[in-house]
Amino acid sequence: MKKTILALSLAVLSIGASGCVDTTTPEGAVKAAYHYMTVGQPLFFRSTLAEPARSEYGNPEGMSALAQKLAGMKLLVQSAAYLGGERSDWGNKTVYHYSVPVFTQQLSAPTSPFVNTIEARVNCTVGYRWVTDTTGIEPGRGGVNRTRERKVSCFVSELRFL
Repeated sequence: MKKTILALSLAVLSIGASGCVDTTTPEGAVKAAYHYMTVGQPLFFRSTLAEPARSEYGNPEGMSALAQKLAGMKLLVQSAAYLGGERSDWGNKTVYHYSVPVFTQQLSAPTSPFVNTIEARVNCTVGYRWVTDTTGIEPGRGGVNRTRERKVSCFVSELRFL
């Protein structure tokens, strides 16, 4: 009985851990990448990256090398700075570019100041799709409620060590 409860608890924790990250903001994308790297989930880590960072860090060896660079450090993700954006040819998708400063502090020296160590470049894609909702419409009356649904996805595209 105790083993069953423990197994269920671990399953709930693992589901909760995978759902606790937010990749709808530039800061959230950096935090998500760091989270997946520290818990050792290379596939989820890879899903937070875009090119060229995906080529460099998006495999187990690259993730491990990055984890070694950041070993023994506490990270502090700062607010993103907007760099620009572009709209697709069809106008239904826009990509925004951000710079996210990441400060680090040595865990062995908790009184030392945080230092700006990394500049993360993040691309956020904003896309729209039409959603049809027939809730509340009487049969045979016609009419459809259509709304535009907005979807934002952010990915780390580059890490520059300062």
